[in-house]
Amino acid sequence: MLIDTLVQSPWLVALSWAVLSLFDFSATMLYSKAYRDFLSSTVIYERGVEMNPMFEKDVKQLRWFSPRYFLLMLGVTFLVGFTGKWFPTKTFEMLAGTVILLVLAIDLRHIENLSLVWFLKSDPEGFKGKIEQSYKLSQRRVAVNAFSTGILYLIVFLLTGRIFFIGGTIVSVLLAIRQFLLSSRKPKGNLSVE
Repeated sequence: MLIDTLVQSPWLVALSWAVLSLFDFSATMLYSKAYRDFLSSTVIYERGVEMNPMFEKDVKQLRWFSPRYFLLMLGVTFLVGFTGKWFPTKTFEMLAGTVILLVLAIDLRHIENLSLVWFLKSDPEGFKGKIEQSYKLSQRRVAVNAFSTGILYLIVFLLTGRIFFIGGTIVSVLLAIRQFLLSSRKPKGNLSVE
């Protein structure tokens, strides 16, 4: 089973996480560019498209090379790779599920968002009028999506008995809580697209 291969190869987990993370970053930038160039005439997100406050400015400025992001990505990659040598197999399996399933769920959300762009470009009349979504609603939608993903991972754990999916469950629920708490944040400054 692929999970066994991952657990026995910590650097494969680290590499998988890095590749999924690079897709996350690239998809975020592609969506941000599409938002700026095309979507913002139809869909308005208060404070822009990025839901992580740490990267809001980089994404708004379409900074394709974000030193903060890449240092964090490299740090996590090496930490995951070395952690596999330190932790018992079952603990590392849960950690592997945590890092891979979190970014996988985020990547799937990006695919959904990018498909919206593609569908609207092929059918510009798909949206009528203008849709404005508050920062609070955006964060709460992400929270519900993360919580739903956590429930799915829990069901898969119950079906398979693999602790890999408990890692995904825990991190998804924690992400849901984080995003729900961020929904009450009163951001400083204006990061919306003009």
